[in-house]
Amino acid sequence: MSKNENPKSSKPTGQLGFVALPARDGERSYQAITWPNSKPDIERCILESALGAAAAAGLDLYELTQEPEQNPEQDYDFTLRTPRGREYLDLMEIVPQPWTRGPHDQAPSAYRVGDFADAIYQELIIKAKHYGGPSYALHLLLYVTDWRLRPGPSLFGLLSHLCKEGAHGFRTIFYYCPDDERHGQLIKIFPQETSTFDAARARRIVTFQADLSKAKVEGNRFMTRPFAPLNEPNHTEGQE
Repeated sequence: MSKNENPKSSKPTGQLGFVALPARDGERSYQAITWPNSKPDIERCILESALGAAAAAGLDLYELTQEPEQNPEQDYDFTLRTPRGREYLDLMEIVPQPWTRGPHDQAPSAYRVGDFADAIYQELIIKAKHYGGPSYALHLLLYVTDWRLRPGPSLFGLLSHLCKEGAHGFRTIFYYCPDDERHGQLIKIFPQETSTFDAARARRIVTFQADLSKAKVEGNRFMTRPFAPLNEPNHTEGQE
């Protein structure tokens, strides 16, 4: 399973942050999340934050009996010691190519849910095929480092539906995105019940992303600069 160890490699990241309140009327108080430089350090940061968010929500994410063990590159990212024995965890940033067609800052700030979900799912399947259908427990943790690529509720539902209907081999799939230095959004993607989910409708929804670095504080609320719609408005079922 293990391959030759590579030295730490740098990894591109995007822009993600939060607006700190209170702030004076009209004054932005945006604070960007500072990412580590190397891929292993980014993944360690994401996992530690996800485990902290899970614990705060009363969720024992992987039923760990020891701290996760980070593996050399070209191996599974982490070894997990659990009551069931040794299990493994891989992380995957949501930055599907060629859907994004370049660096993070060139990704569109709005997306059609069906297109984006399909692109993420294809990347997930490529990763699964790389392992050749492992017979041991392998978990997947999806994450983002850029606001343009942050999924919305309909995408979570559609991705859960695709993962339930498809064959990928992962024991569990979770998504995590840090909201600030201590909190984040943790979503269970698989296994998940999706029998009542309207996948056809979700595919037509368009999600518009908010660039919080452009937020303007007004009282106890903030407003962001609007984004241009997609070029196919007549084909959308709704927005979020």
